[in-house]
Amino acid sequence: MNLLRAVRESERKMAVHFIERDGKDSAGIEALLEEKDQELHLKDELVVEHASKMQFMAKVCIRLKVQLERLGITPCCQLPDSYKELMEQERLEMEDQISVQSDLEEQLRLEAEEKQRLKKMLRSMQDERERDSAVIRCVQERCREAQEKEVYISEALSRVARERSQKEKVLEETLRTAAMDLMYYKEQLSQAKELENSGGVGRLLRLIFRR
Repeated sequence: MNLLRAVRESERKMAVHFIERDGKDSAGIEALLEEKDQELHLKDELVVEHASKMQFMAKVCIRLKVQLERLGITPCCQLPDSYKELMEQERLEMEDQISVQSDLEEQLRLEAEEKQRLKKMLRSMQDERERDSAVIRCVQERCREAQEKEVYISEALSRVARERSQKEKVLEETLRTAAMDLMYYKEQLSQAKELENSGGVGRLLRLIFRR
């Protein structure tokens, strides 16, 4: 590509020199130079295209050769010595890529391990939370049962207290009535003894029958 440019510049300088020396019409020379420039430009593009293709093919071959050598396989053919520098560059580039790939794979492995660890931790926390929830539900159920028993016992105590109060009232009334009867009969007995002592048997009988 640089060679074609040099040729084109050289031809243009020579044409300008001839025009100035011979005093010819510059229009025809300019047209001729323009045509030459177009031809050289097309050739330049073709050379660049072919060079790119060749460089790409060379890189592919070099990469394949380096990969085969890394696998312990000897290639069936060798590249020319002119490709040694390019081969060394490709080899270093591949080593860098492999190193970067290894680092990325190691990082991915560590990330995967960390992800698994976090998953296990999360699962453990969920299991623990479920166990805690079960314990809380059990405690709540026992508290509810204890409250129900407390209410039942309180109602039973209230019922027993009411019944005992009623019985105590009945007993008090019975005792009061019995005490009054006892006092009455004591009084009657005392009067009967007085009448007996005074000989008033008839009065005693009247008292008894009146009773």
